[in-house]
Amino acid sequence: MNATYFEIRKILLLAILSCIGILEGFSAEAPRVVSVVHGQVSLVSQRDAQYAFSRARSVYRTLDEAGITSVLYPDTELQKALAPPCKLAHLVYFEKPSGEQMKLIEKFVSSGGKVIAHYSLSAEFAGLMGVTAPEPLDNADGWWQGFQFATRRPLHCPDFIQAETSRVCHVKPLTKEASVLASWVDASGKSGPAAVLKSKNGYWICRIMLDTGDADARRRFLASISADCVLEVWRHAAKRLDREIWSIVGAETFDGAKKLMLRRAPASRKDELEKRLARLDELESARQADFSKGLFGASMAKLWQMRKEVLLAYAVSSDIGKASRGVFAVWLRSANGVFPGDWEKTASVLSDTGITDVYMMVTDVGIGSTSGSPDAKVNAVREADSIRKAVAACRAKGIRVHAWIYALSLENISQAAQSALAGEGRALCNLKGDALAWADPGHKKNRKELARSLIWFAKNFGVDGIHLDYVRYPHEENFVNSKARSDFEKSSGCRVDSWPADIRSRGKHRQAYEKWRAARLDGLVGYVSGELKKEIPETVFSIATYGKYPLCVETVGQDWKLWSKNKWVHYTVPMNYSANVAGVQKLLHEQIGIADRKRLVCGIGVSSYEATLNSRETIEQIKAALKFNIGGVALYHFDTRFVDEISPALELAKKGRSK
Repeated sequence: MNATYFEIRKILLLAILSCIGILEGFSAEAPRVVSVVHGQVSLVSQRDAQYAFSRARSVYRTLDEAGITSVLYPDTELQKALAPPCKLAHLVYFEKPSGEQMKLIEKFVSSGGKVIAHYSLSAEFAGLMGVTAPEPLDNADGWWQGFQFATRRPLHCPDFIQAETSRVCHVKPLTKEASVLASWVDASGKSGPAAVLKSKNGYWICRIMLDTGDADARRRFLASISADCVLEVWRHAAKRLDREIWSIVGAETFDGAKKLMLRRAPASRKDELEKRLARLDELESARQADFSKGLFGASMAKLWQMRKEVLLAYAVSSDIGKASRGVFAVWLRSANGVFPGDWEKTASVLSDTGITDVYMMVTDVGIGSTSGSPDAKVNAVREADSIRKAVAACRAKGIRVHAWIYALSLENISQAAQSALAGEGRALCNLKGDALAWADPGHKKNRKELARSLIWFAKNFGVDGIHLDYVRYPHEENFVNSKARSDFEKSSGCRVDSWPADIRSRGKHRQAYEKWRAARLDGLVGYVSGELKKEIPETVFSIATYGKYPLCVETVGQDWKLWSKNKWVHYTVPMNYSANVAGVQKLLHEQIGIADRKRLVCGIGVSSYEATLNSRETIEQIKAALKFNIGGVALYHFDTRFVDEISPALELAKKGRSK
């Protein structure tokens, strides 16, 4: 046997091992086989473009949390998204794909690619996926509560996913290869129309998935159907998680992670940490056994649990108990709480997490609403009963409730109310002079109506605070009604030859216009503050703001430095959302030089546009923020993922006891 023979045999063996994935753990990043594409030109209305993007981003993040690597694209880049090495495409909100887009999708599936459709109205697309044309279907008996999966379902698929709706786009199997994987069910468990269907070309999901219900169930669902379409997804995901788990705590190996956490843990928590590390030992042994047999799909359950245990172990080794004095708040997007109908349970979780303040969204209060008018009725607020229960349950736990209200954005009021405001000249306009769904802060009637509405609500519902959001101008180019032109000329001393050309971006009077419109916003804040102090002086008044100052004055008119200096607010909440600690620190370093640090509550984006933080990242950002000796922190936002993953870790980090 000569050396050449052994060299050739080694090359062949390496090639074979690489093909079956045994060497993949030692290779560079696994190939990207999954694309997530959101509707843009395929939408019926461009008003839904941002929503389509946000839903696709949620799919992308959910897959990422499951260990599945993907790339996010708009449908304008569909050809690129479907190009090799892509083998699976999640097509999100492809309402009406064009003929050209359908050709690309058809070519992709004819070449062996798989598609998971997240809602569509297209009969042609449905036909390609082996289901009938979508038809709107209402539940005559009320609301469906979620979808129940069949007994025979893909590996790791949950048996139920919570998803409330009263209307779906109904489809049925069209071909013999198509079948129903899950059906809608109502509160009594009665089965309804199909919710998820499987076909030879992939899966069809009849409704856009929202970020509600069990976050872990959503993760397992998307991971299971993705791997059912392309089996190698399990192998790539398992090896990725195996590489990344220990890096969560800044280590490269399990032994390194153990040493790091034991070294930093307070003495009082060593026993609790040892128990969790012993559990990790068991899971790691089971994971190794699965890997040795090539059972990557089976290993995923161990890896998901290992990641959860690592994060909780890290929380045990942390301590934010003493640091978290002051405001420790969360934003909550529904007055129904996280457990609809059970505010005592929601309040208990908040209390166990250490939350002191809740900014609870209220949609029927503000400019354009009926609240605060002479004929206002408390029961006109749609969630009146839930709000009362929230206040009572939180107060019993020593938690303050603040009404989180959109100040100038009109998205929460009816189209008729928006039109009425526009007719009175109380809404901002776009370049064409068309009214935007945004109130003019300089209009005296808007100021009075907002203040009156807030006072009415606080007096009738007994909330501890008013927390305003959208106290700014919109990002798109906008202008005050041309009737305000004379006021601008008088205030600024500028003579306008062409309105709005002279005040547009790069217009000759743009800087003067930015200063003038910021003053109008200041006028609104000052007026509302004065009215609240006169009528409900005990009520805390806070405003969510952008963090980058003075850029936020130039771009959206937010001079929150002035609002803090004049003590118009008890505190501001700059939304310092960042994927890393350094980003939060940089913003806070600038902010404490601008405003009284005790009038600053740092907003941290746990689940935000900018990032999705795990519990370790959340804890580290909280600790970093509170080192600036500010008034507190506020976490965005309190949802089911927060309850499942963030709350247990915060409780451990604050109290050091088992969960």
